[in-house]
Amino acid sequence: MPALLGANRPRVGVLNYVPDEDGKMRRQPLLHASGGLVLPSLPLATFLLAARVREPLEQRDGRLHAGIHSWPVTDSGEVLLRFPSNLREVPTISAHRVALAAFGVRADPELSRLVRDRVVFIGNSSAAAGPVTDTPNGRIS
Repeated sequence: MPALLGANRPRVGVLNYVPDEDGKMRRQPLLHASGGLVLPSLPLATFLLAARVREPLEQRDGRLHAGIHSWPVTDSGEVLLRFPSNLREVPTISAHRVALAAFGVRADPELSRLVRDRVVFIGNSSAAAGPVTDTPNGRIS
């Protein structure tokens, strides 16, 4: 597997999944092959950057290893996902609110407290405008 991490390498993460036969999302590939390269998934790339992992990734013994960290994976390099049983109660913050604060349009001390020292992903959560994903515990978007 080519080394993905190094001082001069770009930070790239791929977000992709294939639902199970019943249409539900239960697993997430951690690695993606493209053009002879192996790229990490977006969640894995984010973790590797935050944890300052510099060692190359290695898949062996049913696990994906990254330095001192490792995760159990399927033969095809996927992790099995654990979704919260209370999907409807998972907190969300509107992208508009984040954008206003990020660009200094509106001060938002509560938002600052909520996201301090965290990685924030902004995605589409409108079922009318984007994809909805079925999970074993319900639909998420």
